[in-house]
Amino acid sequence: MQAALARELIIPDPEEFIVLPGLGVQARIEDSEVVVGRPRLLSEQGIAVEEEVAARAKNLAAVRRTVILVAHNNQVAGMLVLEDTLREDSRSVVARLKKSGIRMILVTGDNVVTAERMAGKLGISEVHAEVLPAQKVEIVKQLQASGHHIAFVGDGVNEKTLRGMF
Repeated sequence: MQAALARELIIPDPEEFIVLPGLGVQARIEDSEVVVGRPRLLSEQGIAVEEEVAARAKNLAAVRRTVILVAHNNQVAGMLVLEDTLREDSRSVVARLKKSGIRMILVTGDNVVTAERMAGKLGISEVHAEVLPAQKVEIVKQLQASGHHIAFVGDGVNEKTLRGMF
C-alpha cells in the first residue's frame, strides 16, 4: 500500500474478498479478478505461470525467501518477495527455554528452505514447513494426544484457530 500511495495510485476497496487460509487471497475489484498468493494457489486457480516467472520464484525460494505472486484477470502481474527476520533476543530466549527442558518445534507455512534457515538460526531442530492452518491444528492435536502440554507463539494469523484448543 505504501508503494502504491507513493506512486499516487488509487486502490479501490474490493467488492468481494476471500481469504484462502495458508495460500493467499482472491478479490473482485471493479470487475477485475485479483489473486495474491503462493504459486501453488495460482496453479490451483488455473492461472498459468510462465516458465521464466516460475524459475525466478523457485530461485528466490532456494535462497530462503518466500515468493507471493499477484495475478490480475488470470495473468501474473507481479511478484512479492518476503524475507523473515528474527528479533535480536529470539535465539537466547529459545536457548533458555530448551535449557529448562522445553521441547521446541517450528511449525510454519513457509517453504522448507526458509523454515530450516530460521530454525537453524534459533537452534530448533524439529521443523514442519509448508503447513496449512488446518494441518497446524492437527499437529497440535497429535502432540496433545501424546500427553504433551502445548504453548505456541505466532504472528497472530493462524493462532486464532489454535487458541480455542487451549
